[in-house]
Amino acid sequence: MFLKTRFFEQKNDYEIVKSWWEAREIWKPIPEQLLPRCGIIVYDADNDNQMVCAGWIYFDNTSPVCMLEWIVTNPENSSKQSYRGIQVLTGCADTIRKSMNYEMMMTTTDNNSLTKLLKRAGFSVTDKNTTFLVKEG
Repeated sequence: MFLKTRFFEQKNDYEIVKSWWEAREIWKPIPEQLLPRCGIIVYDADNDNQMVCAGWIYFDNTSPVCMLEWIVTNPENSSKQSYRGIQVLTGCADTIRKSMNYEMMMTTTDNNSLTKLLKRAGFSVTDKNTTFLVKEG
């Protein structure tokens, strides 16, 4: 498994990622217009460039803080593929953050396995039992 990253391409990737959210039934698919331009796709170069996971970085324009959000994995992955994919995703997001001189990166999750993985990647727990809400329209 040779994992690589590329930027999310709205016109080509959204329907695939949308199907992952639908299959996982964790939350309804994130509306396309809510996703920032800085989306990261992790894919397996040894497996026909199959997409493994995705995440998006929101950049604050008033402070040196960004957020890595909407992390989702391909439901066809093995646990190992998802784990490695998220490791690569967080590493790539951190490289982008640093290259843009952002001092901190935040993220949210209620998934215990993802929380453990993110803690290993250097994130610290600040809140528990948080609900992320969105108002459309």
